[in-house]
Amino acid sequence: MAYGFPLQPMLHSKQTELGYVPSEAVPLLAAGLSLSTGDVHGAVTFYPDFRPSELSPSRQ
Repeated sequence: MAYGFPLQPMLHSKQTELGYVPSEAVPLLAAGLSLSTGDVHGAVTFYPDFRPSELSPSRQ
């Protein structure tokens, strides 16, 4: 699976908006892009540009 357009721009949008990509967004993005949740989760956890969870207050 090539994680290209439009998945990465959508992940960047969530990352910019929230500061991370919430796990709740993964199945929604997957369904909207006809990808598996594993593909989307894999992109979120593979690329260092994306965080799968919020930073704790001590790490901000």
